[in-house]
Amino acid sequence: MRNHDDTPRLFHFKRKLTPYRSAIRITLIYLMYGVVWILTTDQLLEFMFGDASYYHFLQTIKGWAYVLITAILLYVLVVSTLDLYEEEKKKTEVANLDLQKQLKKTTLSEQRFELAVKGSFDSIWEYDGETQKYFMSRTLLRNLGYSEEEAKLTVLEDWLKFILPQDREEFMLKTEKFIAEPVENLEMMYRVVRADGSIAWIRTHGTAQINEDGKIVKVAGSHTDITLSKNYE
Repeated sequence: MRNHDDTPRLFHFKRKLTPYRSAIRITLIYLMYGVVWILTTDQLLEFMFGDASYYHFLQTIKGWAYVLITAILLYVLVVSTLDLYEEEKKKTEVANLDLQKQLKKTTLSEQRFELAVKGSFDSIWEYDGETQKYFMSRTLLRNLGYSEEEAKLTVLEDWLKFILPQDREEFMLKTEKFIAEPVENLEMMYRVVRADGSIAWIRTHGTAQINEDGKIVKVAGSHTDITLSKNYE
């Protein structure tokens, strides 16, 4: 399970807030207010009160009023900006908490799947139609007596070398037909050679993911050793 600090932050909200943008926003509002104050209040006082001494007194009052009003304005702007940051922070925390829960569920599912594969005598396989890469779990080949290194497969041709030569051509014909004219399910039975030279029967089952163009995206399935059942036939 991943630590909280390692959890990827995948959520970005449309209203992106940064200290730089917030500072510009507050500065511009403050600047506009100051310009309007300077351009209007002096002329208004001079027009309304012509007396010089009284005018200077009002200028002092106006200065204190400017300081008080701008302080209140800055407080409101800063609080509103911090509220927005807090709102986005809560949204991000909730979103990433959901992400952590999903990651935990995914990890548990992967662990269950891994245990199921290890506890099975089958091998799970996957073929990528685009890259032509072939993955196969090593359970079956280990049970057939092969080493870990021998059981490591990366392309379909790696699996072919284990198939009995007499069955190899038919296997390839069916596989090539399936790739050229894909259907949803693949089913084959053929023989492979164990590490000690004896023969084992294998049933291969696969399910294909096909795109809109009718091409194979991926095929996934299993290889099952059916030697015992074949011997009883």
